Amino acid sequence: MENAIETNSENNVFIQGPGLVRRFNGFGIVVTGDHSSVDGVAITSICAEGIRVFGSYNEVEGNSISRVSLDVTIPSHGFTGIFLGAPDNNLCEVSLVGPSPGQDICKLPNFAGHRNGPVDLN
Repeated sequence: MENAIETNSENNVFIQGPGLVRRFNGFGIVVTGDHSSVDGVAITSICAEGIRVFGSYNEVEGNSISRVSLDVTIPSHGFTGIFLGAPDNNLCEVSLVGPSPGQDICKLPNFAGHRNGPVDLN
């Protein structure tokens, strides 16, 4: 399974759009370090989640995600546009999932790891 972008447990990684991630048979973006951000990226036609976040003090903001989690045979993935595996002060805001205009997945109640407000990346 190939992923489009991975941070490989590095900290302070900034993935900043505009940009398009599409047609990967794994995950779109995988953040495994701390104090990192994914901002302004469009993700489409991905077999697993669009964005997976582990670690602490990460930001996911202003992204657009559509046609993800297409392969339901991949074991143990959450069938979501954005997956926060560690809810330790990660911030997810204004990221749209679904066809335009999309639903702001980060504003849904009971979204894992959801936290509104500024996060200090320093």
